[in-house]
Amino acid sequence: ELLDLLGVNGQPLPHALWSPLYLSIETSLVNRSGVFGFFHNYLRQAVRTRYLNDDLARDEVRRRLADYFDEMELGTRKIEELPWLLTQTGEYRRLYDLLRGPEFFKLAFTDNQTEVKQYWSFLEYGGHVHGPGPIPGTYRISEAYREVIDSPSAHLDLVSAVGQVLNELGLWADYERLCRGLIGLYRHTEARDLLGLALGNLANLLIRKGSFDEAAALLTEQRELLDRTWNSRTAETWLGMMGRLMYERGDLSAAWKVLEGQEEILRGLRDHRRLASCITEKSFVLCSRGDHAEALTLLEEAMSLTKQTGDVGGRQAILGEMAINYLAMGDSSRALHLLDEQVELCRSVGDLESLAGAFGNQASIYLARGDELTAHSLYSGMEQIGKRIGHGRLEHVGRAGRAEIWLGRGDLPHAERLLEGTPDFFRATGMKEPLWRALKLQGDIRSEERRLGKECRSRWSPY
Repeated sequence: ELLDLLGVNGQPLPHALWSPLYLSIETSLVNRSGVFGFFHNYLRQAVRTRYLNDDLARDEVRRRLADYFDEMELGTRKIEELPWLLTQTGEYRRLYDLLRGPEFFKLAFTDNQTEVKQYWSFLEYGGHVHGPGPIPGTYRISEAYREVIDSPSAHLDLVSAVGQVLNELGLWADYERLCRGLIGLYRHTEARDLLGLALGNLANLLIRKGSFDEAAALLTEQRELLDRTWNSRTAETWLGMMGRLMYERGDLSAAWKVLEGQEEILRGLRDHRRLASCITEKSFVLCSRGDHAEALTLLEEAMSLTKQTGDVGGRQAILGEMAINYLAMGDSSRALHLLDEQVELCRSVGDLESLAGAFGNQASIYLARGDELTAHSLYSGMEQIGKRIGHGRLEHVGRAGRAEIWLGRGDLPHAERLLEGTPDFFRATGMKEPLWRALKLQGDIRSEERRLGKECRSRWSPY
């Protein structure tokens, strides 16, 4: 590669010219898996200062490298180098066209799905981990893979990878459309195992959206389909979803029992990534019961497991849950520090759902400290993300937070407008705790209206 890049007129640099140079600098180079680098950082910095001392020079070299890797046959080196180079040169259209190519996408997703998700997040939402990025909404994965979403039967080799990216980037409307399309296809073809998988994927999404009744029906159907192929893996996955459904519905005892069954299976399987997720779910139950010290003990174990597996998504979820428990124990400073870490990780992997949740938790801390301006901005961000990804709970919790701030400022009409439809949403989805909070907030608004009404009548009464 290096000789090709150093050559001219399409011919590699002759060994007769390269060898003397290499022999003279060999001790200053290091070979990492076949890729050369400088042994000492001061050498790297000296070369950067001499040859790449401004943005124009750096961009020119990166474009040469991007063009070189673009001409290379599809393989690991091209997958590793080309997308990153295109983010650095600002050639976002080239990156979009590269990622939408079915063969590149499939091979890149198999090689490193986390990086593929980060690149799509970079394009979809405008940057974060790889730099400033394009204007949000310019390059959409839903448009790149519209045919896969609308006609999954013609693209079965892509549906799993595309679905995972849509789901994790919070593009839930398109993900739901894909899931329902697959369910219709597998019902028609009587592919029982694939139908069971599709039912589970849609049920998991509906739980997160708050559509609990339909999710429960799908999980019941899935359990019946899985009877013939019921094993440890299918059992733990199903138990995990049932545990989350029961927890979201407020049935903490049932949720704990189901999650303990899942944990027992996962410890037997030695699946540390899934085990960390299960333990984190159990901590949710303990937190809801007020057992914060026990919840933190579980979360420390889960964090240790995610460090072993390198699961960034799992780590950010644990940070958020730790923050909630520390906040409940009165340590708001530590909670805010953990939430700041969670926000950075969420941005790096493009996890909008968790990012919005972190915003909401940060907002509650700032509001308790009297910083209404920062709290309002965070609640607004939470609401906007909820609208973008079709997550009703996040949207309405964000609206309720803003309503609380406007109530505190004495702007009752604004607070009332923000709460319109919020109790009805939580009532319809069976979310008891947020429903109670919304109703209490409505009650506070009405009490304040009555108090102001009496004050006005007494002040202006002619008697």
